Parts: sequence; structure tokens; C-alpha cells
Amino acid sequence: MRKKQWGLNTFALILYFPVLLLANPLALAKDGVREMPANSHVRAYSDKWECNRGYKNIDESCVLINIPANAYLDHSGHKWACKRGYRAKGTKCVDIKVPANGYLEMSTHGEGWKCNRGFKKDKETCIAIKVPSNGYLDYSSYRQKWSCNRGYQVERNTCRLIEIPENAHLDYSGNQWACDRPYRKRGNVCILP
Repeated sequence: MRKKQWGLNTFALILYFPVLLLANPLALAKDGVREMPANSHVRAYSDKWECNRGYKNIDESCVLINIPANAYLDHSGHKWACKRGYRAKGTKCVDIKVPANGYLEMSTHGEGWKCNRGFKKDKETCIAIKVPSNGYLDYSSYRQKWSCNRGYQVERNTCRLIEIPENAHLDYSGNQWACDRPYRKRGNVCILP
């Protein structure tokens, strides 16, 4: 008659089983710590539960998420977001009204639309940017959205010709003048040192 030997694996399983139950009390049924609500599952690497995708936790129950028209379940699976071209208003997704000379922006945060190049936002419309003579559209200029051509300076809402004195030239920026060498600037003229 052969005697039954207790192997290392059997011994490890006997020691590990109570630890397994302690680590996951949800594995115990009604006799255990607590029950999971319908439409839920045990979180990975945890002893807690979470609602299945498409459900949200309300008072320890998993309630179906009502997704309005023109919406979808977001990446988390526990709330909804509006489709492109719509924005959330209460429990609905409403059309984003894009004005003439505007376009739907990629992100739906904020207003949801921007004005085309050459136009600026004015309440719910896009109005043309007035570029003065000797000026051009410039999106690096945050203030007026236009800049003056080389050789001209901004003066109120116009581009004024830069008056260059004798023995001077336009500087590298094209918006000011500098004295030729060896002349030095004094006021609005260039003089010899």
C-alpha cells in the first residue's frame, strides 16, 4: 500500500486558499462580506466592484446610462459625450450653430466653432477683419490680427509710411529705421559722431 505524499503544490494551495478568499471577499456568495449588484464585476487587482460598461453607480446599484440622441458612451464607459457637431445642454445634445464664415472646430470644448481666416468672432457671428492699405492678415499678431508691410508702422487703425532721414535705412525688422555707419541717431536725424 502506497502512502499519500503531500507535495509542495498541495501544501501551497492549502496555505494560499484562505488568502485568496481574504483578498477577494466578493468571491464569497451571500455568506460572504457583501454581494455585488446586478450589472457589475470585480475590479482587476481589487476586492471592490464596479459597474459594467454602460452603467453608472447610483446608491450602490448599477443603473443603465440613458444616452441621448446624437451622443455616445465615452471611453470610460460610465458617462456619455456628444458627437462632433453637437454640445451637451442638460441631458441632451443640441446642434452647434456655425455662422457664415465659420467652421466646426475639432474639439467640442467651448463654443465648438471658430471663424475662418480673415474673420473674427463677434458674439455669435464672424465678421471680416478690416486690413488697412499697406497691411496684411497676420495671425502672429494677437491684438489686431493684421500687421503693416515692410516700411510701414501701425498708427491707430492704419499703416503709416516710415519717414527715413538722410544717411539712414530701414532696419532688419522693416518697422523702424537705423543710421548708416558711421552716423549715430539723435532724435529723428543721423549725425556724425
